[in-house]
Amino acid sequence: MRTNIQILQPLNCQAKLKIAKTAQEQDFEEAVLATDIDFEDIYLNINRNQYSDLLDVLEFQDYLNMKSKYIQYYTILNDNQYERTSLKRWKFAYTAILNEHVRPRLTAFKWEVIKENLNRYKEYREVYLQELNHHKNEKCAQELEKQIDLFNLIYIRRTAQIQYAKKKIEEKDLSWWDKLVNWWNSNPNQDNTEFKFTDSLSTEEKTKLYQAIGYKDDQSSQQLDYPEEYIDIDISLKLNLIEINVWSLIHQNDLHMKVISRLSISNGLLEFQRRPARDDIQLVIDLNSLEMSGIDSELNNNESELNLSHPILIQSFNQTNNLLHIEFETNPLNSKSDYRIQAKSQPLQINYHAMTINTLIECFLPDRHHDLEGIKEAAYSIYTDIKHRTQFLVSENLKKIKDLDIDIDLQSIYFIVPEYGFYQSSSSVICLDLGHLTFKNGEKNIQNSEKDVFYDAKNEQDDSTYISLKFQLKNLQLLYLTQNENWIDVRLQEDSPSHLIKPITLTLDLEKLIHIENNKLPIWKANGEIRSIESNISDRRLIGCFNLIESIPFPQSTEKSDQDQYKKSLSKNKKHQTTTKQHYDQIESMTPIKKILLEQEQEQDQQKQIEIKSGEQTIQLSIDFQIRKIELLLKRTLLDLSNDTEDFLRIYFQSIFASIKIKTFDIEFYAYFEDLKIIDEQFETNDKNKLNILSSLNKSK
Repeated sequence: MRTNIQILQPLNCQAKLKIAKTAQEQDFEEAVLATDIDFEDIYLNINRNQYSDLLDVLEFQDYLNMKSKYIQYYTILNDNQYERTSLKRWKFAYTAILNEHVRPRLTAFKWEVIKENLNRYKEYREVYLQELNHHKNEKCAQELEKQIDLFNLIYIRRTAQIQYAKKKIEEKDLSWWDKLVNWWNSNPNQDNTEFKFTDSLSTEEKTKLYQAIGYKDDQSSQQLDYPEEYIDIDISLKLNLIEINVWSLIHQNDLHMKVISRLSISNGLLEFQRRPARDDIQLVIDLNSLEMSGIDSELNNNESELNLSHPILIQSFNQTNNLLHIEFETNPLNSKSDYRIQAKSQPLQINYHAMTINTLIECFLPDRHHDLEGIKEAAYSIYTDIKHRTQFLVSENLKKIKDLDIDIDLQSIYFIVPEYGFYQSSSSVICLDLGHLTFKNGEKNIQNSEKDVFYDAKNEQDDSTYISLKFQLKNLQLLYLTQNENWIDVRLQEDSPSHLIKPITLTLDLEKLIHIENNKLPIWKANGEIRSIESNISDRRLIGCFNLIESIPFPQSTEKSDQDQYKKSLSKNKKHQTTTKQHYDQIESMTPIKKILLEQEQEQDQQKQIEIKSGEQTIQLSIDFQIRKIELLLKRTLLDLSNDTEDFLRIYFQSIFASIKIKTFDIEFYAYFEDLKIIDEQFETNDKNKLNILSSLNKSK
């Protein structure tokens, strides 16, 4: 009998760490930090009881955090002044809420507290201004940051940044006599009374002292010229096998748990390298195979043995090549692009297995409602911060991109839904082919805008250069196959009776303007096209699809108690805490530093900027999308026992076009289609043409 209750089994790991001398001392020959970590096999196991205990531990930890706040008021519950227990509890609740929620808010409005906070804010403002002027006082700043809340901390920094930016502009406008007077009257030691040892030494004395004690100055290390190909950090992580097993009781009468699902990831590789010349990085991810197995429908009667013929839910369609390969590099050496992104994947087959999916849902479905508000709040706050930071970084990097080397080639993913939720070669299936996705960069496109009388041809060519990206999704299709039909062979055909939706090809050309100085040219352009969307549906295959979906057993819904529903409703009504992003948005509305700094940059670069006419807006995004043809053909079966069909009704859309322009202050949208036809294939006119029930031909565009 095989039993396993270890969440993480003992694993073997080999790590090699090599720390070399500084780059300058060893003449840039080897990396300063080189790490090679090799994991042999990692086995993770979890069952329903462990998952339930984990939820209980998290809930108990949440209760402990809440208890630590109110534990000082527990003496009221043991007070003999009140005879009735209910009075003690009401007194406890009243005192705790009053001291923890009401009085802290009221004390914030006392004049003593307001004055103390204002003095603390002014002090931190001066310290932060000194930090902007390269006079740091870290100890004082850290002590003040602990006493100031997040909102006021960000607000003080924003206002200080505005004051610092304005002061820089005013200093540029001062004459040489004013600068001399300001320098003569200024006292550099007034703000910082502490004696600075480094300022009293000359550069030669500093170098001798640093060499004697083995210290490297930060400024000297920053000014060090590294070779472009030199790598100072080299990290390699290898994973031989990661296996995740989910254990559960398959039937209520079972005495021992069995593996209901196994996920295996083999031969994973992660490499990271950094080049300090321009602070560039290179990240490589390799994955050989991914496989997920489930429960066999015909279980072995012997409980001490496991049936090894498990159905496969996820597997690589091509076992010879690696499943996934990803490369990301900034400022690659072999090209002039800013970023190099490469991703390749092999086809992946996903089979829906009803028994495994239902058992997994029942395994991870808790018996009762767990109050995990503290954990949810922390997870929600981390998620929102990561999401907004990622969006900000992506948007800022997209604005700065001048050249991009991208090559993404993702093979098809096949999603198979079999009859009765169990895949067999002789069963009817619905196959969704998500298509072959390619995303590559194209050649630079030069756009000729309207020329003024006085213009510089070189500047205009630079302003109108676009980065071109080619996106294509090929062979997106939907199939319904009856018994004894092989979906692997049918998917290669362009037209067959099994095609509910024939193969669709989507092409999308993206272009990004490099120099955003010409308002007549859009910053982003997108031109998309689908040549045809064709669908042939017969009544027999349509009924077969509905019967197939109805034959799949879905998980049974469990009825929850009134107490669990009440707790769940209370948790939904609770509001999430304010995140860092929301604080930034509130302060940005109060102190629009982005707008102020943008106006200052525009004033400084007036000679480089193109004069914008009053009322003219910048085109942020321009999208043109066209579907040349949409055709839906309905067929009906001639005989009940025959597969022969005849055309019944045809619905035809011709040339659907949509255009949208997103400008600074408004949005322009335009759409049309040329013709709509509904044709009855059963009847003919006198001209021996099919009966046209509806036609709306629009020749004018």
